[in-house]
Amino acid sequence: MDLSETATFTKRAVVVIIALLVVVYSSKYAIKAGIATWRKINPPIVKPTTSFGKLPALSIPSLKLAEGATPTFSVDTPTGRLPSFSGLMPVYKVITPGVTQKYEENAIALASKLGFAGVHSSISSSAFSWKNEELGTVLKMNVVTRNFSIESDWKTLKDKIQIATCPYPSEAKNVAIEFFESAGLTLEDYDTLTTKLARTDGSNLIETSSVSESQFTIVDFFRSIKPGEYLYKILGPNPKRGMIELVISGKKTDQNRPEDTSFVGGRYMFREIDKKNFSTYPVKSVEAAYQELSEGKGSITYLKPGNEDFFATYTPIKPSSIKIREIYIAYFEPETLPQYLQPIFVFEGKAFSNEGKEGEYIAYVPALSNEWIK
Repeated sequence: MDLSETATFTKRAVVVIIALLVVVYSSKYAIKAGIATWRKINPPIVKPTTSFGKLPALSIPSLKLAEGATPTFSVDTPTGRLPSFSGLMPVYKVITPGVTQKYEENAIALASKLGFAGVHSSISSSAFSWKNEELGTVLKMNVVTRNFSIESDWKTLKDKIQIATCPYPSEAKNVAIEFFESAGLTLEDYDTLTTKLARTDGSNLIETSSVSESQFTIVDFFRSIKPGEYLYKILGPNPKRGMIELVISGKKTDQNRPEDTSFVGGRYMFREIDKKNFSTYPVKSVEAAYQELSEGKGSITYLKPGNEDFFATYTPIKPSSIKIREIYIAYFEPETLPQYLQPIFVFEGKAFSNEGKEGEYIAYVPALSNEWIK
C-alpha cells in the first residue's frame, strides 16, 4: 500500500469512527430522552407513609349565607379549568409546649416587656391578664404557651389618640417586627406582612384609606412552609388576618411623647411545627374538592361586598352565583393548638347577587382523602 492509498484509507477510517461515535452518542441521548419521557408519562408510584394513622377532622369555622341562598358555582380560572395538584402532601406534627418550673415567672417577665408591668389577675390555672390603666388595654396570656392577645377599649382610645399620627405602612412593619423580636418572640417563617389603616368610632374599628384620616396601623404576619420545591401558605380561620398581629396607634392627644406610638391591640399565636416529624398522606382530587364546595360542604372563611368596611361585623348575604378564579393548596392553622398541620384546598373568587353586586369570596375544603380522617 503506497502513501496515497494509506492516506485515503486513514481518511475513510476517521470518517467511519466519527460516524460511529455520532451513532453511539445519539443513541445514548435518545435512550435517556426516551426513559425520561416514559417516566413522565408513567411516573413511579410513590406510596403514602401515613405514619400518624387516621387524623382528626379539621374544625374550620364557616360564615353562614342568608336563608334560602343556593348559589351556583363556576370555574373562572385563567385556563377555564381546574388546576392539577400532587396526589400526596406531607402532614406535620405540631409541638406541644411543655410546662417548666418557671413558666409563671417567664410569663410575667414577657408581660413586662410588652408594656404590662402591673399586678396580674388569674383567668384560669394557665392564663393570666394584665391591664394598662392609661390606655385601657388588656393583655391576656396563656402562661404555658406564652401566646397572648391585647384587647382594646375603643371608647377610651377614641379621644386619646390623634388622627394622622399613626405610622405609615412601611414604617409600621419595622415597628411591629421590633416589638415582637425585642420581647424574645420568634417570627420564624413569617415571610409576608400586610397592613391596614383604621380609626375608631368608640365602639369598633373603621377602615380608612390614608394615614391622614387614621389613628391606627394594623400589621398582620403570615407564614409559609416549604416541604420541597413549592412554598405553601399557612392560613388561619380568617385568611385576611394573621395569627400574629399588632395594632399600632399614633400619638396621644394630651402630650407629644418622644415615642410616637403605643401598642393597643393584637395577638401572638405561635405554634412550633416539627418539620422533621412528618408523614405523607393522599390528597383528594381537586375535582372532588370542588364538588364538595359546590354542594355546600366547604367552609366560607371570607365574604365581603366590595364596598364594605373590612372591620364591619359580618351580615349573612344571599349570593346567586360564585365564580372561582384561583385554587391552591395551603395549610390550616386553627385558633386552638392542633396536633397536626394539615393541608387544605383554598378557593378564591367573586360572589354575585341578583342585583349585580359583587364581593370577595374565599373558602376552604380539607385536602386529605376522607378515608384517612377519623
